[in-house]
Amino acid sequence: MADNWETIKTGIGSGSYELPAATTDTLGGVKKSATVAAVSAADATAAGGAYDQTTAQSAVTLANANKAAINAILTNLKAAGIMA
Repeated sequence: MADNWETIKTGIGSGSYELPAATTDTLGGVKKSATVAAVSAADATAAGGAYDQTTAQSAVTLANANKAAINAILTNLKAAGIMA
């Protein structure tokens, strides 16, 4: 422990401290946002030489699921005050 622990402890214990919120300009505490579920759509696979309707639809489903997950993350960050 530091040689001046009693002085440090007295300075710390002399009043309450509230951690300020972090902003783009101010260092402070960081908020935690709500959980976002993982994307459950199947991974896209190589289509080979030709694209069929099933392969194309699989890619569209995955792209839409990714868009929804990204939008959910942005919404939760905004709701938590982490992002404007």
